[in-house]
Amino acid sequence: MSIGPVDRRKFLALGASAVAVAVIAACSRGSSQPEVDVGALHDLYPDTGDVETIGKYAVKVRRVGNRRSDIAAALSPDGSTSGLGKASAPALRAHLQKSVADDFAKRRVVDVAGWQLPLTEARVAALIYLSG
Repeated sequence: MSIGPVDRRKFLALGASAVAVAVIAACSRGSSQPEVDVGALHDLYPDTGDVETIGKYAVKVRRVGNRRSDIAAALSPDGSTSGLGKASAPALRAHLQKSVADDFAKRRVVDVAGWQLPLTEARVAALIYLSG
């Protein structure tokens, strides 16, 4: 299974804001998962379309996960679910960039529908999808 071409820079730029929009929408629909404040992630990823498409497949990858609170904690600068919502956009951007670099350095790369993605990028996409 594979998905069409998506520019990695566009994916990173779109992902953060998409997460926030998706979380707000999911929470308003009465999702059974607890609410997650994604804070500045919304500012980092304003357009969610391509990111959600990747996230649809990413949630099927065991290492990525499919619980919003677990993924939010994994993406948070302080490792807590609430930390994701408290981080400023510049701090979150720097944290995610460092996390992606660490993923490559430590070979934390996952296969998502034929794409080899750093675990952090796959988690961002999954959280956006789950929150949509």
